[in-house]
Amino acid sequence: MKSFRTLAAAGVVGALTLGSGLFADFFGMSDAEVCGQTLVARAPSTLSSSSNYAPAYSYAQQQGFATLPGYYSAPGFAPGANFTAKPFPASYGYAAFPANAYVNPYAQPAPYQVPYQPSNAQPSWPYTQTNDGQASVMLGRSELLGGPPLSSPQIQLPAPAPQSPHQHMPLQQAPHAMVPIQPMPSQQLQMQPVPGYGFDAYSYGGGSCDVWPGGYAAIQAQPAIRNWFGSFGAIVMTRDRGDHYTFSYGTGNEADQRTDTRNASMNWSVGYEIRFGRYFNCQRNAIEAVYWNLNPTSASTQTVSANVLGNLNAILNWDSLTYGGNTADIYVNVAPGDDGIHHLTRAYSFQNLELNLWQFCGSCSADKCGCSRLRHNWFMGVRYFRFDEGLLFASDANDTQITHENDEIFYNIDIENHLFGFQVGNEAQYCVSNRLSADFGIKLGIFSNQINHISEIGGNLGIATINNGPFLGEEYYVSSSKNDVAFLGEMNLGVRYCFNCNWTGTVGYRALAITGVALASDQIYPDLRGINDVANIDSSRGLILHGGYAGLEYNW
Repeated sequence: MKSFRTLAAAGVVGALTLGSGLFADFFGMSDAEVCGQTLVARAPSTLSSSSNYAPAYSYAQQQGFATLPGYYSAPGFAPGANFTAKPFPASYGYAAFPANAYVNPYAQPAPYQVPYQPSNAQPSWPYTQTNDGQASVMLGRSELLGGPPLSSPQIQLPAPAPQSPHQHMPLQQAPHAMVPIQPMPSQQLQMQPVPGYGFDAYSYGGGSCDVWPGGYAAIQAQPAIRNWFGSFGAIVMTRDRGDHYTFSYGTGNEADQRTDTRNASMNWSVGYEIRFGRYFNCQRNAIEAVYWNLNPTSASTQTVSANVLGNLNAILNWDSLTYGGNTADIYVNVAPGDDGIHHLTRAYSFQNLELNLWQFCGSCSADKCGCSRLRHNWFMGVRYFRFDEGLLFASDANDTQITHENDEIFYNIDIENHLFGFQVGNEAQYCVSNRLSADFGIKLGIFSNQINHISEIGGNLGIATINNGPFLGEEYYVSSSKNDVAFLGEMNLGVRYCFNCNWTGTVGYRALAITGVALASDQIYPDLRGINDVANIDSSRGLILHGGYAGLEYNW
């Protein structure tokens, strides 16, 4: 019988325990939590504010809340998304809850509460109000949950101590250890790409090289949006020397030909380059305008009669022309015993204008499309390229100075190549580090070449005329033009260094190869009487232009 009573008592205790647990689970909170809610919800200092938003409540000031010490020890870091208390409109009765020691070993954020509306009506249970606005609630409300009646002795809860909004209370060790969030090493970040030969994005591609002090990147940091880019740089280039074409020889050794066009090849010429553009489509694309030119330059060579064996003579048949009432050969063939000079000057000019649409693989830091260290950026666009060349042969058979006097004759050729067409290209970019990358780019295009040409022989005494043959009496002045197909290819090999998130430096080597262009020396016909052949422009040649570039790019 005693065992039966013991078993019955244990069953009653178990039933009560199970019933209280089900009651708590059904209503979602215990009696202690109800009292705690009432206390906080009726606290005017928490809910009432003269501003539009209630003051932010700091979890770090409440006992029992698990926090991340690592966030507060690192400068510039704020609590994570799950632990950041944000201000809410005053219409929400939002306040933090202390830890519930009866149910859970740590507290959980409470849901938004029903807006509290102050009322002049008397409450249905005794309560007291302190002068500082903190509320105390009598425990008589426990009668609603089966507690003692209102006539029981009243116990007044003390008002919570004032909390400083800018100070952190000593943190308690949470029962459940939190795994600290480790900062991301800056080595995982890479530089942002940049179109063309300026940086990047890309600069080219919209990435970022932002790092926090100490070499660590911000957790979940988003790259700054920089939609515009521009660069300015210097270029220094020259062209290939081209073929030989000679104008002079010595009568004592006709094989010793002088005044060679190759001896007047282009020297190194300095120019500048400007780029300007804008990113769009989440910085996966960019529109870019590029302009560069080389300062017009010239080179010359000369032959004087004292440097040849025999007399200094010209190779072409100058005796077929009349100039100043005499055959033109007396102005170019130096008589025995006289001093004379043949002088050759070549002039060069280059200009380039492009409008390109870029497609980037993604930024190195954001890794927008899962690219590796080696990325390929594509583009297409339109391009205008102009190449001008001039050739001037001057002769004086009476002295060794060209002074543009009446005893001098000149042979002048001017060529303009205007290339306009469509091009495509690719830039391979290898990210060596988060700041340094190596670039290799190519461009290929097909162009329409509008060629303008002028050839003339004359001087102060006018234009020379043809004195025999089908074109007898015709002036030696030819102006002609034609359209032809040309191809242009460009290669760029360089490095790019990101100084910071706005400035990027570039340096490298560039080479252009052009076919289907007209050169000045190719417009010389061996018989000066054939002006009809001179009018037919020869555009079967090509040239190579190469050199270095260096510049600075700014992204904003």
